[in-house]
Amino acid sequence: MTAYGSHCPRTEPAFLNSTIIAISNSMFSFLSGFAVFGAMGYLAGQQDLDVTDIKFGGFGLVFGTWPSVLATLPGGSHWVRLLFFDLFLLGIDSAFSILEAVIIVLKDTVWLKDTEKWKVTLATSVVGFICTLLYCSDVGLIWLDTVDWYINFLLLLVGIFETGAAGWICGMDKQIEAVGAKSVYLFGLANLGAPILGGVLWFGLKSVWPGFVGYILFYVIFAAGAHFSMESGGCWNDLLMKNILDLKNKIEPTIGYIPIMWCVLIKHFIPQVLIILFANLLASGKFFTYSGYAVWPYQTVGLLIILFIAGLFFTGVFAPDVYKGFAIYEKSLKEEFGDEAGDVEKEVEKPITEA
Repeated sequence: MTAYGSHCPRTEPAFLNSTIIAISNSMFSFLSGFAVFGAMGYLAGQQDLDVTDIKFGGFGLVFGTWPSVLATLPGGSHWVRLLFFDLFLLGIDSAFSILEAVIIVLKDTVWLKDTEKWKVTLATSVVGFICTLLYCSDVGLIWLDTVDWYINFLLLLVGIFETGAAGWICGMDKQIEAVGAKSVYLFGLANLGAPILGGVLWFGLKSVWPGFVGYILFYVIFAAGAHFSMESGGCWNDLLMKNILDLKNKIEPTIGYIPIMWCVLIKHFIPQVLIILFANLLASGKFFTYSGYAVWPYQTVGLLIILFIAGLFFTGVFAPDVYKGFAIYEKSLKEEFGDEAGDVEKEVEKPITEA
């Protein structure tokens, strides 16, 4: 979504766009759930079985349930052909989406900024084609299912890092000036450590009430520590919301209205929920045993994907110079707009309400 957003004008109303995308995606998924499980109910009725006895799950919900249901209709084979043609078109659409995201990032790098786009597109397509040949084999669905499950770990981690960066890291220096470093660190530990402890107790030890008690006690103890270590002149408003409100005030004149609820969620709700979901996934008992697939090659490759991405991340943390070539290349206004650069600069600096 970051890559797609780069195509928008600088003053595009980000909150409105995000709301439309989130609601549209959620509603589509909601309706799809009714369609799929309604089809499963119909299939169960046709076979005089309970719904729980229908042995379709994961990708089988689409590739197993729908063909079976459509085959019962008059001219069923033709409906099945249309279904798979629709899935084929969906795959092409997804390929466009994935390729565009990668190409945009590559074209923004110092290394490839002067390379013709068709060459970057061709190279990306060839690499993608080679990497996805596995999915065309007889065990392609197993590979797809395995990789999809292990990537869930990475998606949750990305969400944790992004919300953590926006809600806790960005503007921390000003927050430290206001209330003191010890207070900020203890309050951060209270908010991000409590869900870790709660997740361990809930999903590791399978203890519901000890999880709640541990979560609350951990939060209260470290929040109290943050309170008593707060420097004179500091206040709870600064400790709770200063950095995220500063971020809101900084970007709001450009991208338009951002509700205060966004600030609350991005700092005090979403990171904590994602941490708990990550703990739940870790404790699911499926790690290295997912769906009963063989350890080699399926589970091993899934784990290697996680380790590879983790390696990329920690390389950036401990040796950031490795990624210098990926620095975003930004044309100057003079370079991009020539003699009209002055007028453009005035225009992009206007708040969205004036633009």
